[in-house]
Amino acid sequence: MKKLLTIALCFTMVLFLFAGCSGSAPSAAPAASSGTPAAPAASAAPADGTVLALKAAHVVSEESSTHKTLVRLGEEIEKVSGGKMTVEVYGNSVMGTAREIVESMQAGALDMAILANAPYSGFTDALTCFDVPYLFDSLDEGWYVLDDPFGTEILSDLENQGLHCLGWVGASWRNMSTTKVEAHSPADMKGLKMRVIESPMHVEHFNLIGCSATPMAFSELYTALQQGVVDGQDNHWLEMWTSALHEVQGYLMETRHIMDPTNIMMSKTTYDNLTDEQRGWVDEAFESAKADMRQITTDDELTNKQNVIDAGHCKVIELTEAERDSFKAAAQPMIDKYTESNPNVKKIITLTEEFRAQNS
Repeated sequence: MKKLLTIALCFTMVLFLFAGCSGSAPSAAPAASSGTPAAPAASAAPADGTVLALKAAHVVSEESSTHKTLVRLGEEIEKVSGGKMTVEVYGNSVMGTAREIVESMQAGALDMAILANAPYSGFTDALTCFDVPYLFDSLDEGWYVLDDPFGTEILSDLENQGLHCLGWVGASWRNMSTTKVEAHSPADMKGLKMRVIESPMHVEHFNLIGCSATPMAFSELYTALQQGVVDGQDNHWLEMWTSALHEVQGYLMETRHIMDPTNIMMSKTTYDNLTDEQRGWVDEAFESAKADMRQITTDDELTNKQNVIDAGHCKVIELTEAERDSFKAAAQPMIDKYTESNPNVKKIITLTEEFRAQNS
């Protein structure tokens, strides 16, 4: 009897162990660029001795300066923290559209991102001043504005929207491109369906100069251009090259209509839930890597432009000053409107005039 009882007990234990081993594992997040599975967003600081893996996202290629910038910050965070914090970077819209990425950060489901400023316009008007066209004539003017105390103050409103900005890391021009039309003035672009960022101000600008503005997620753009759903778009040299937009565009006009400053944004939930020591690591790493991150964008823009030219698919039109002025004149009603109604636009104009006076 004892022998039978022992056999039954052993059999029960085997079944229990087998059931435990055969249970399905939880599904993993998409793999980061390093190939390492992502940890959950940092909704709470980990126990001592564990490694906290922050998730960072963007919507462009892994070859882009955006991706390289986040990787560079991750390297510095890992160095400063002695390996106790890392950053896993997810590109190519793996974590969603730009708007979805913002919403994920607000919810604390994603830790960090680099995006254009326009996607934030649906949540705060703090950065919409940078969507007004033709405020800058040079990147030096832009950095003068961003490095002024104004450049920090303008970010404070985002704290009320569940976001915490580490600071400005890049600045690059948006230029217009078309599939079939070589444009030297707004008249040449009349009626063209131009894909724009999902931002009311970008829509307003392109409609004002005579185009038919078509808001669309970046992940849909290449196919839309390829299939003729839209006739053109505007972007930086980064996207023209790394996302191969030059392959499906015939002409690029250097309108330099918007200087797009980029920042590294964090989920406020993530940032607030870090320990004081961990926040110190993040802030120190950002300051230590800032010069490198800015240089990455500058170098890549020059390289990407030359790559597009060398590829030969897309003719690059360097507009004369008079031709660029014709685009600015078409947008002047919008510039005047927001100079009057938006104090941040007025401040930008004041600072750029100050810079020009100092450097004339």
